[in-house]
Amino acid sequence: MTLIERLVQLPAEALIRFLLGAYFRRIEVFHAERVPKGPVLFVANHPGSSRSNERDPWYLRAQKAALSGR
Repeated sequence: MTLIERLVQLPAEALIRFLLGAYFRRIEVFHAERVPKGPVLFVANHPGSSRSNERDPWYLRAQKAALSGR
């Protein structure tokens, strides 16, 4: 890997780790040895797998309305 590639890859990885850590409370990795080396595309197996209800603005608004008696 060239120096330029490393200078791009390291900040990109740091940003991705930060964003994932800010969005998801806990990330668990199982069978990491099964993931091939090199570029990989991970795809969710159902639409709701990438969203957490507790962090969804519509969920929070509905929850606030329900608690306030509206």
